[in-house]
Amino acid sequence: MRSDRDNQRSKVYAAEQASGLMVNRQTIPNADLQGWVDAVLDRRVIRSRWGARSVEVKLTGGYGGAAAWGSYKITVSPSARNEYVMLHEIAHILCTDDEKHGPRFCGVLLFLVRNVMGAEAHKSLLAAMRQHRVKRSNAGIPAVRSNVPSPRKVRERETRKRQQEEARFVIARQVSRGNITWRQVMELAKERQKKEASLRAAKKKSA
Repeated sequence: MRSDRDNQRSKVYAAEQASGLMVNRQTIPNADLQGWVDAVLDRRVIRSRWGARSVEVKLTGGYGGAAAWGSYKITVSPSARNEYVMLHEIAHILCTDDEKHGPRFCGVLLFLVRNVMGAEAHKSLLAAMRQHRVKRSNAGIPAVRSNVPSPRKVRERETRKRQQEEARFVIARQVSRGNITWRQVMELAKERQKKEASLRAAKKKSA
């Protein structure tokens, strides 16, 4: 049953401030935020427990901090674009919606801090949570899976290969039916390559 109460939120926030990990400034460039989150979720220690996860990062203005929406999106303002705040929001993503800042959430957050920010950061946060009597539980951390998903790059490569094979099959069928010739196919492929090269050049110029 879902509860709207978040009894531990103020204690968690106080512990975060006391730990020294919470910084109200941007340390991860905008262009790197999505990649940073992707890399965290792609770590084997995460994939082996939560599986392959994709989370969209949306940038907002003002000083509203950050928020996790369901299990697929994080919105983040400039002052919250740093390692600790992003891990805090990823912990919300990995926990159930009704956990909020409860014991299981805190256990997942500590797990992320230890594996991403390191042992000293974990030690500081744990000490601060103990000082502020924050309840913690490892019940929200799944056991290691027997079938660990492949890294993101491998999955993307396999997807591209599958799509290319499907495209070749469709083209071959169209050729066999006389809807298009192989010469036309090659001309269309060359035209597409030129367009892609032009887009890459424009992207590189604007970067």
